[in-house]
Amino acid sequence: MEPLAVLASGMVTAVGFNSPTSCAAIRAGISGVEELNISEYIGSTDKLRGAKVNLPQWWNSLYKFVNLAAPAIWECLQAIPVEWHHHIPIFLGISLPHKKRLSDYDNLLNIVESKLNLSHHRYSKIIPSGQISGIHALKLTAETLLDEQVPCCIIAGTDSYLQDEIFDYYIGHRRIYTTDNSNGFFPGEAGAAVLVGLGKKFPKSTLHITGFGEGNEPSTVFTTDLPFRATGMTEALKSAVADSGIELNRINLSLSDLNGEYYKFNEMTIATSRFSRHDKPVSIDNIWHPIEYIGEVGAAIVPLLLGVALDSRQKGYNPGEHLLLHVGNDECERGALIANFR
Repeated sequence: MEPLAVLASGMVTAVGFNSPTSCAAIRAGISGVEELNISEYIGSTDKLRGAKVNLPQWWNSLYKFVNLAAPAIWECLQAIPVEWHHHIPIFLGISLPHKKRLSDYDNLLNIVESKLNLSHHRYSKIIPSGQISGIHALKLTAETLLDEQVPCCIIAGTDSYLQDEIFDYYIGHRRIYTTDNSNGFFPGEAGAAVLVGLGKKFPKSTLHITGFGEGNEPSTVFTTDLPFRATGMTEALKSAVADSGIELNRINLSLSDLNGEYYKFNEMTIATSRFSRHDKPVSIDNIWHPIEYIGEVGAAIVPLLLGVALDSRQKGYNPGEHLLLHVGNDECERGALIANFR
C-alpha cells in the first residue's frame, strides 16, 4: 500500500481534554479510573469503578458523543489551513449495532459537522464497527486519498461504556470488572481523532503507516463451543506483515486494546507466537495499553493509539523504529497495522 502519514491527533479522555494532556497523563501512568456514583448491581452497596470524562453534564444521550468527538476532530483541523477544512472527509467510528439504543445515532456525524461549522463531505461516513472501526477507516482513507481533490482525511471515533443501556448490556454479560468479577474491564468513554494524508505528500511526518490487515475470528469472547486459536488476529497480522514488508521480529513497540479481560491477553499471546521461529524469535518488550488508564473506550481506540504513537515520536520517547497496532471488536472482526517512526 501507499504509506499513510499521521499528521496530527486530537483526544478527549478521562485524563485530558486534548491530545498533549491525555498523552502526558498516559505516559506518566496517571489513571482516570475512579469510583463512580453507580452501583455495581441493583441493591448493591459497592460502587462501580470507571473512567468518566468530566463533561459539564452527565448526558445519557447522543450529545455526549458529540461533545466527545467534536473537540478531538477540531484539534486535528488546527494542523491544516482553514481553506482545507471543507475538503476533509471524516470517517467516524462508533459502537457496534447491538449496543446502540439511540434512535438518532445515524445523525451523529451531521450534528458533529454542524457544531464545527463544517459542510458534509461526500466521502464522509459513520463506521459502526466498534474497536475495529479505525482499521476500516484506514482502508477507506487509502482509497479516498487517490482523489487528488482530497488533501487529507480524519479518522475519528467516539464511544462510551457509561451510557445506561451499554453499561447494562455489559454488566449483564459479566464483562465489566466488579468486586466479584476480576475477568473484566473498567468502563470508560472518549473521543479521539487523527489527521491522515499520503506519505509522499507529507514526507516530514514522523509516523507513517506502511501496512494493515484484517481477519475474522470464529471463536469470539461470547463463544463457548469452539476452540480458541486466535485465527482472526493471526490472519490480520499476516496481512499487515505482507503489506508492510516488516517482519514481527523487527517490531519495537506494540500498541493494543488490551483491557484486562483474559480473552484479549490470550489472543495477543497466541497470535504473535505463531510468528516466532528458532532463527527469528518474536519478542516485543514494549507493550502499551492505555485502556489501563482511560478505561475501555471502544470505537475511539485506534485513533487514540495512533495519537499516542505520534506523541511518542514527537516527544522522543518511542522505543524504536517500527510499531505494531492490533485490535478486535466483540464480534469476529480483527485488525492490525504496522507503522514506522520517521
